[in-house]
Amino acid sequence: QEPPQDSPLFQASNTVLTPHLGASTEEAQLNVAIEIAEQVRDALLGRAIRNAVNLPSLEPEMYEEIKPYLFLAEKIGLVLGQLLEGQIKGLEIKYSGEVLSHNITPISSALVKGFLTPILMESVNYVNAPVIAKERGINVEEVKTTESSNFTNLIQATVFSGKGRSSVSGTLFTKENLRIVEIDGYYVEAIPEGIMMIIYNMDKPGVIGHIGTTLGKKNINISGMTFGRRSAGGDAITVLNLDSEIDSDTIQELLKLRHIKSIKVIKL
Repeated sequence: QEPPQDSPLFQASNTVLTPHLGASTEEAQLNVAIEIAEQVRDALLGRAIRNAVNLPSLEPEMYEEIKPYLFLAEKIGLVLGQLLEGQIKGLEIKYSGEVLSHNITPISSALVKGFLTPILMESVNYVNAPVIAKERGINVEEVKTTESSNFTNLIQATVFSGKGRSSVSGTLFTKENLRIVEIDGYYVEAIPEGIMMIIYNMDKPGVIGHIGTTLGKKNINISGMTFGRRSAGGDAITVLNLDSEIDSDTIQELLKLRHIKSIKVIKL
């Protein structure tokens, strides 16, 4: 900003006035280059992102505190984005418990990033995710609730589309132990990593055995398994962690099994 034309500084004999050249000295250019390199390094290593445009700047200590929530939120978004069917109408992110003691804005950005990544071909990151959502008319609503739950912290994301709604909830048991604890109203305890297969089925005897036998014949190992149901003998869900990819032929074989309604393969 130029000083007023009648400023007494123009007449001061001990003052030298120049254009804004403070960052053009050799020393300043070197320091700026070093700072940029350090910030790029930190971002690539998953450390605190400082001085980013359109992203809240976090101190390293604060970043370390919310880092597990960022990872959890992105995983929730990735699962939800791959469950989605139909045109998106809106996205609700609900927070409860200990997570409310932190700044939830970057956590929401991480969730939106995860949600949009499997849907869009273009690159999505923490900075542009909220902007892309807004440009595509996706209303993202944050809700903070003090309602008690079975978990000390809980993040629940619900997407509304032309074909209804889907929801995914997650929690931190510890900083390293992330869990998906709810999918579409079914309570589960799934580890959000690798390849997950979500099977919507009826709660009938033999269903789990037939699933395991079919995968075993294809040499596909199950590394984790969890179940959820709404009522005995009624609608249920089976969530499997697999050690290897599952091909479309195997999925079709599973769909032919009695009491299997639909299958979603989630890649994390």
